[in-house]
Formats: sequence, structure tokens, C-alpha cells
Amino acid sequence: MRILVSALSCNAEVGSEALVGYSYATALARQHEVTILTSPPAQVPAGAKLILCDAGPCSFNEIGPMPLSRFELRQIYLAKKLHRQQRFDCIHRVTPSAIQLPTLTPLLGIPYIVGPLIAADRPPASFDLFLKRPVTAPDKMRFHPQRLISGITRRVTDQVSRSQWHLRKAARIIVGTECARRQVPEPLRDKCVSIPYAGVEHERFLPPAQRPARSKVRLLFVGRLIPYKGVELLLHAVALAAKKCELELNLVGDSDSAFKTFCAMLVAELGLKQVVNFIPQVPRAELPHFYQDADIFCFPTLCDTYGIALLEAMSAGCAAIVSDVAGAAEIVPPGTGIKVPLKDPEQYIHDYAEAIVRLAGNANLRAQLGVAARRHVVRNHDWENIGQELLKFYQSLSGSIQ
Repeated sequence: MRILVSALSCNAEVGSEALVGYSYATALARQHEVTILTSPPAQVPAGAKLILCDAGPCSFNEIGPMPLSRFELRQIYLAKKLHRQQRFDCIHRVTPSAIQLPTLTPLLGIPYIVGPLIAADRPPASFDLFLKRPVTAPDKMRFHPQRLISGITRRVTDQVSRSQWHLRKAARIIVGTECARRQVPEPLRDKCVSIPYAGVEHERFLPPAQRPARSKVRLLFVGRLIPYKGVELLLHAVALAAKKCELELNLVGDSDSAFKTFCAMLVAELGLKQVVNFIPQVPRAELPHFYQDADIFCFPTLCDTYGIALLEAMSAGCAAIVSDVAGAAEIVPPGTGIKVPLKDPEQYIHDYAEAIVRLAGNANLRAQLGVAARRHVVRNHDWENIGQELLKFYQSLSGSIQ
């Protein structure tokens, strides 16, 4: 088949969503003629043709309405030209994967596939305060033309999203998680097929031969420091746990400047200056060292749609403590980590702290969970297997796509 892949992000070295775009396009290119429309920085999968379609300044993990709109409009223009030249059999929108982010690709009149979709359920209302912590304000005045245009674009994007037009127009919908399947409107679920959203490079994210022996148990968080990642709740839990055991917490990743300042002040208030280390984002090639050096991986999210850092940590044999929500809940089955339910903040902080203390005092349990985690992700989150499932899905279409 001639497939036009729409992947706003397509770069394995960036990781996360961009890794998914790259890996799905790579799998398709093994058996099909693939052209990819993507935004820089991008990598060309083997066997595929890549055409840049610049979304402008953006974070691939937090696609705002302006960069999404820029990409979509430029994509329509380029795709029409390409389709006149070589006639695509279908267009497959891979990234962005969030179920609420619409696309204009059905306007091309080409059979259209979307996914793998991911989604998250909103946490209980009692967590709203933690979601509304300070973040960096826009650098433009309130009535600056760019802010006005951005506001209009956001409203239009939200309206299209609520209409679920991009789902209704799809010939097939690939769901990457069961949470996403639940959020697909019931009349459209017959069009759904399940394929895991993401895998991990097991040969790269390896467990260490032996984890270091030390008096302080080392906790690790990898991700962006933004409110919904639950870092504030983690700090409160660490403050409780530190009263019962010796701990060190490394927070690795880029951050919103205002929220990082807030977290730094909280660290001081909680008396954790000797416990918590803020480490700037590191190249993805350096992440295996952090996972191998950690005793416990912390994933305290309030509403993440998935958790590729969690997959990486589990592949590296880390014992993980995660929120029992959305993607994280599906990634960590019983016996491969500890899941903490999101009922209310006080309960969550207490239960998370207790989980830290339990693992900190039991090296055998940490090792047991780490071995089970590694075994689980190797079996269920392998990119080669995911690629084979995707190709089987395309084989099943058998000319029936419309």
C-alpha cells in the first residue's frame, strides 16, 4: 500500500510521543511505501520518505492549539500536492496521539486511520488544587494579537474536538490503551482495534548486574516538572517517608520555571534540601544510567495518558510506585509494582509514603518487583511485536478500508 503517515513528532532520540511516531512509521515502512509528514527535529525511518511540515516552536509532549493548527493547515496543502503525484491508498494519523486532539486529514478524501490513541480520566475534584499550581505566564500582554489568535484557535480546536469529527470520519481507530477505548463513543467502537501504544528498547534499558548498596535508598522521578505529573504530592510523601527511613530523591527532567520555583520553595518548607536533587533534562542516551542507579522509580501522576519513562524504568528492573490511573495503571499489572489509588490528596500522600517505606526497608521485595517488571515489559511492550501487530492489522484490511 501507499501510506501517507501524519506524525507531527517522529524522532526516536527525543523519546516519548516522538518515539511512538518514529516506531510506528518504521514498522509500516517494512512492507509498505510510506511517506511521512512531520515537524522538525525529525528522524527518517529506514525505507520511508520524510517530508518536513514545520509546526513551529512547540513541545512534542504538550501540543498546543497554535502549533497543531500550523501543522494541520500546512499538512493539508502538502498532502494534496503529494496525493496528486502518487495517489495514496490511505492516510494514517499517528501523532499526536491524545484522543482529544483533532486532525483535518479527513478533508483530503483519502481513507483515514487514526491511532494509537491514548487518554486519561480526570482525577477526583479534591486534586484540582494541585492541578492549578503556578506555571509560567505568557510573555505577551493580554490583548496582544498573538494571544488573541491563540485564544480563538484554542476555542475552535476545542469545538472540533468535542464534535469528535476526527473519530467519526476514521475508517479504523487504533486504541493504544483500554482507557482510550472507553472514551471512544460507543457507536464507533466497532471500528476500534487494540495495539499497544508504546514499547521500549530492552537492549538499551537494561537492569544493572547489581544495584549499588548504600545507606540511603535512592528514589527517581523522570519527566517534566509540571503540576499534573504529581511532583508536589510526591514531595509531601517523601517528607513523611523520610521520618522513617533514609532517602534521596532525584528529579530528572525539564521544568516549567514558575512551577520549579514553587517546588523548590516546598522542598525548603518540608525540610528536604538534603534529600531532593533537581537535575536538568539529560539526553535520552544517558537515562539508562539513572534507572540503573535508582532503587525505586516514582510515577505519581494525576492524569498522564501513558508513561514511557515508566516503561524504561521497568525495563531497567526498577521497583516502581505509580498512581493507579489511566496508562500507568494498565502498564503495571499486579506483582510488577505498587499502585496507589487516587481517592483524595491526604490518602494518596499517606499511602504513597507507606509504599516508599515498605520498599525502602525490603531490598528483596524491590528486587522481586524489578525482575517481574522487566519480564512483563519485555513480553508485552516490545517494539518488534508491536510492529508485527500493526502490519497484521494492515493485512486484515484486505481492500475493505473506506
